[in-house]
Amino acid sequence: MEIRTDRDGGVLVARIDGRVDSVNAREFQDAFHAVIDECDPAVVLDLGRLTHISSAGLRVIPLVATALREAEREADRLFALGRRARGVQDQPVR
Repeated sequence: MEIRTDRDGGVLVARIDGRVDSVNAREFQDAFHAVIDECDPAVVLDLGRLTHISSAGLRVIPLVATALREAEREADRLFALGRRARGVQDQPVR
C-alpha cells in the first residue's frame, strides 16, 4: 500500500495505491491521521488505484470521516473504487 498526497486549493487529496487488508489496515488509518493537517478544510480519498480492500480496510474510512467531522471539516467525498477492488463491494451480504 502506498498513500500519496497533495493539496489543491486547501483540499487534501489522498491517493491510495495497492492493497489494504487486515495486515496493514492500522497502518492505513495511522497514515491518514499523520497527513491530515489542521488547515485542511476538506479531504478527498482517491481509491481508483486500489487493487484490493478488505473489510478491515473498509472499516478505516468511516473512522477517518468521523474524526474529520468531529474536527468540523468536510469528509464526504470519496472517489470510486478501481475495477480490481470492487470484489468486496459486489459481494452479497450473508
